[in-house]
Amino acid sequence: MSPHPGAEHLMDPPGVLLVLVSLPLCCPSLVQVGQSQHVSAPVGSTTMLECWLDGEELKNYSVHWLKQVPGEAPHHILSQSDDTNVHWTNEFAERFQPIRSNGSNFLRIAQVATSDSALYWCSVVPNAFHHVWGNGTRLSVYGGGDVVAPTVNLLISDSSLSGAGFIVCLVTNFYPPVIEVTWKLDGRAGPSEPITGPSFSDGDKSYSLTSVLELSTQQMLNSYSISCEVRHDASKTVISKHTQDCYRNPLDPF
Repeated sequence: MSPHPGAEHLMDPPGVLLVLVSLPLCCPSLVQVGQSQHVSAPVGSTTMLECWLDGEELKNYSVHWLKQVPGEAPHHILSQSDDTNVHWTNEFAERFQPIRSNGSNFLRIAQVATSDSALYWCSVVPNAFHHVWGNGTRLSVYGGGDVVAPTVNLLISDSSLSGAGFIVCLVTNFYPPVIEVTWKLDGRAGPSEPITGPSFSDGDKSYSLTSVLELSTQQMLNSYSISCEVRHDASKTVISKHTQDCYRNPLDPF
C-alpha cells in the first residue's frame, strides 16, 4: 500500500500536486531515531532499552515499541503520547513499562525471561502521517536453563565451472533465536554482502539459520582465510568456522 493516499493515481494532475505538497509535511528528514545495537541481561533481572532522537527531545513526540522474534512478524508492545497516556497490548501490560528521562524514552522490562530475547523496535511519530524507525535493539537474555548454544558448519561449492563460488554457513539447534552472523576475509569484513535468512524454528525451542557468501574464483583463491563468525549472546558463545577446516588433510592430526 502506498504511504501517500492518492499515490496510486499519479497520472491524475491533482493527485500529483497532492503528493508533492504533502511530502515536506509528512516526511521530516531531520528526525533520526537512535537505538543501542545490542543489550544483554541475566534471566530474572530488569533491563532498560533506550530510544532517543538526534538533536531533539522525545517528549515532544509519540513513541511506539514493538517486539520481533526473528522469523516472525513484529508484535506491538505499547504506545506513549505523553507521561500519562500509555496504551499496552494486553500480553505486555504486566512487565513492560515506558519511562521518559533526559530527552530519551526507555522500555523497562522486569523479570526478563529467555523468551524476551528478540529485536525491539522504537518508532517515533512526528505527526499523524509518518513513523520514523530506529535500527532496532537486539536483546539477549542469558543464564536460563533453556538456552542452547548453536552448532556451526561450512559448505563450499566448486567455483571452477561457474567462475563464482558459494560458501554456506549453517547455524543449527540454538535458542533463543537472536543471533548474529558475520563473514571475514583474511580477518577483515568481506567485500560482498552475504545473504542471511532469518532464524526459523525446527520445533520447540530449536532454531536454525543459513547465511550464504558469494565470491569470485579469484577471491576464493587469493584469500588465505575465509571465515563465518557466529555470535550468540544468550549462550555467551562466539564460534568462528574457517574454510581451511573444510580442506583439512585427513592425515593431519586434529
